Amino acid sequence: MSYRQYENFYKNKRILITGHTGFIGSWLTKWLTMLDAEVCGYALGPPTQPNLYEVLSLTRKVSKDIRGDIRNTKLLRKTIID
Repeated sequence: MSYRQYENFYKNKRILITGHTGFIGSWLTKWLTMLDAEVCGYALGPPTQPNLYEVLSLTRKVSKDIRGDIRNTKLLRKTIID
């Protein structure tokens, strides 16, 4: 199965990924940016050093990189609204 079959669906869609600096979130961010989605990431800093988020240079690929705890409802709500 090729990821290209999803290309038209995700192209220019605005997507919020919570946990984008973790292992699974980094792969999801990479995949969605390859499909030309506009990705906003919301997470704590990368959990390890080295980490996949930095190895894949995802900071340059996400439209917004917000560092915050998912339990911070005020920041999370503002992020969703923005």
